[in-house]
Amino acid sequence: MRPIPQGRYVYAIVGGSAAAPQARGVGGRGLVRVRAGRVAAIAEPMDRPLAVGVERLRAQERLIRRLAARHVAILPARFGSHTKDERELRSLLRMRGASLARGLRRVRGAEQMILRLFFSEPLPGGSRGPSGPGSGTAYLRRRAGADIPSLQAVRAALALQRLVRDERVEVQPQALTVFHLISRGSSRGYATAVFDAISRESGVAAIVSGPWPPYAFAPGVIE
Repeated sequence: MRPIPQGRYVYAIVGGSAAAPQARGVGGRGLVRVRAGRVAAIAEPMDRPLAVGVERLRAQERLIRRLAARHVAILPARFGSHTKDERELRSLLRMRGASLARGLRRVRGAEQMILRLFFSEPLPGGSRGPSGPGSGTAYLRRRAGADIPSLQAVRAALALQRLVRDERVEVQPQALTVFHLISRGSSRGYATAVFDAISRESGVAAIVSGPWPPYAFAPGVIE
C-alpha cells in the first residue's frame, strides 16, 4: 500500500463548517478538508503540485465547478496551489483567515461573468503601464474604464437591474476584459442587459462568457 502523501494540493477555500466532498481530485486521491477558524481548504494529498497541461487545467476547472455547486460560497485556488504538508496549509489559512472570510462573504451566492469588449480604434493609453506616460490618475481612471463610454453604458444598464456586486477591469490596446460578480442564476438577465447596451454603441463588439466560479474575486491562499 502506497503511503499517503504529506503535501496538500489546494483546490478551493470554503466556509469552516463545510465537509470535504466524497470525490477524488485531479491526481486521483480522495479530497480532504483542512480547517483553520472560519475557513477551510478543500485539498488533495499530493507530494508535488500538478504540472501545467491543458487536460489538467480542464479537469481542475470541472472539479471546481462541482465544488461550487455544493457550496454557497467558494474561493477557487490558483492552479498549482500547493503546500508541503497540512501544517503549512493550516498556518497559511490562519495567517490569511480574515481576508479569506471577507472574500467568502463577498462571493456568497454569487458567480462570475466575463465581458470582453473589442474596439475598432485603440483605447487611449490602453497599452501603457503605471510607470509609462499614462501613469497617475489618468492611467488609473483608464484601468477602471472610467472614460470609456461603452463600458459606462454597460455599467448603467447593469446598475438599473442591480445585477453586479463587484467588478474587475483589465485594459488592452483595443479591448477590455471585465469580470463581473453577479448573483447566481442571473446570467441570462446579465447577458441581455449587456447586449442591449452594446447594441446602441458604435465601433464596439462584445463577447459574454459564463457563469464561472468567482476566480477573479478570490484572494490567493498560496502566494
